[in-house]
Amino acid sequence: MVLLLGIYVPAALYPLVLVDRLHASNAWIGTLGTGGGLCGVALSLLWARASSRIGSRPLLVVICALFTLVPLGASQAGSLGAYIPVALAQGGLGAVLGMGVLQCLLEVAPERQQTQYMAIYSVLANCAIASAPLIGTFVLSTAGMNWAFALAACATALGSMLIGLTGIRRQVSQLSLRGV
Repeated sequence: MVLLLGIYVPAALYPLVLVDRLHASNAWIGTLGTGGGLCGVALSLLWARASSRIGSRPLLVVICALFTLVPLGASQAGSLGAYIPVALAQGGLGAVLGMGVLQCLLEVAPERQQTQYMAIYSVLANCAIASAPLIGTFVLSTAGMNWAFALAACATALGSMLIGLTGIRRQVSQLSLRGV
């Protein structure tokens, strides 16, 4: 859930950057949203090949680590041109993030309990998604936009590391069960 908090803390801040800081028009906002969506389609098509090649958990760690750059990029974007990579990364990485989490959950959940695992994850994820923008706007009000983006990047990086560490811990326990 740390990961989802990190990803969604700045959710309410991205439009503020576009409108207040970069003075984006409706056409720009729509174009950036469409571009991000198209990146999501493209990366979704590549996910299956990449996850079968390197595994879903390592790929998810990479995706999450790259997502750390989204709030950092948004905080530093001084022009609409500089914001384009942020919007494309946000749309593309966000699309494959959901697939990666689902795939990892299905890998660790016992087959008979997959529905329960998914339900519990959905409840916790929706709690994080609902509360994170409030946290982001609170930090914005008390410390400023750059601090809110920095908090989001740190939480996303921490979430990425936790996903990686749980994968390492699981591999070590499987090796010790085999007697290696």
